[in-house]
Amino acid sequence: MKKFIAIDFDHTIAYHRGGREVLFRILRKNGIPLRKIGEIYERTKKEHGLSAEGLFRVAQEYVTEPLNKEAIARDVVLWLHSSVTCYPEAAKAMAMWKAANIPIYIVTVGTPEFQKKKVEIANVPHDDIFVLDTVNNKSGVLKQLLARYGAPCIFIDDKATELDAIRESGLNREDVATFRIRRKNSPYYTQVPVFPHIEIATLDDISPISDLFPYVQ
Repeated sequence: MKKFIAIDFDHTIAYHRGGREVLFRILRKNGIPLRKIGEIYERTKKEHGLSAEGLFRVAQEYVTEPLNKEAIARDVVLWLHSSVTCYPEAAKAMAMWKAANIPIYIVTVGTPEFQKKKVEIANVPHDDIFVLDTVNNKSGVLKQLLARYGAPCIFIDDKATELDAIRESGLNREDVATFRIRRKNSPYYTQVPVFPHIEIATLDDISPISDLFPYVQ
């Protein structure tokens, strides 16, 4: 029975080097009041999903003069190219899985254009990417892939609530082995899970290939 790996992107495969401060400087350069930048950032993530288009829409509400949409979009793309950084072992581990003909699916939350651009910049091996617009909803993708490949599979995420949602959806250990990767720079590092998940520090912790599925055989 063919197995597969489903894996989150942000703070699992890659992160933004320098955090969001460069993005904040882009907004400040376009005349956004300093005291409102954090609010604009959070609103954009909540209402539209983080993207150049979303930032433009929300930021325009805070200024009287028209913003330069093209300039903001260009600056955001430049920011992505300079900030998206793979964790040291991520590309190597994923290349090893790929070489063993294990299908790899990136399952992430955000806006399709923005998330796909980040994956493109990261340039990691994968078969496809699923971009969802709501959190704690990745079980739908897993059920779709399980119907295609069969069980068991592996799901890796840094966010405890996303992993808990898999169990709450009815998928058990025989279906999905849930791995929580604990990256120290993840904003979800201190989250406390409700359900037990296998904890790892790096993607190397589920390599080499012969040891990829020891928990679900």
